[in-house]
Amino acid sequence: MYLYCKNCGWEQDDFWDKNYNPLKSLIDWQETLLDFDKLDRKKRYEVDRDSVIYRTPREMVTLYCEEAIRKIKNQVFLTFDDVKNEEYKCPNCFNHLDID
Repeated sequence: MYLYCKNCGWEQDDFWDKNYNPLKSLIDWQETLLDFDKLDRKKRYEVDRDSVIYRTPREMVTLYCEEAIRKIKNQVFLTFDDVKNEEYKCPNCFNHLDID
């Protein structure tokens, strides 16, 4: 679930959960990190259907770590119940939050 404010731009990507949290996606990189021979070889990564980048696994892990840190710092609501208790108000400007 993605929460965002159309007024000030505040956003939160998801909630903490035992099975999903901002750190969970980093587990997918475990095998890559343990394969030290390939850590600094550039690979092709599809960003979306129309965009491709070439980065090393080390660079990609770094990007994912930075993104996880950003999500953790910006996270205000830990559960959906927290959002309901705040009546869907933005923590920055107190306007109504939109949910996707």
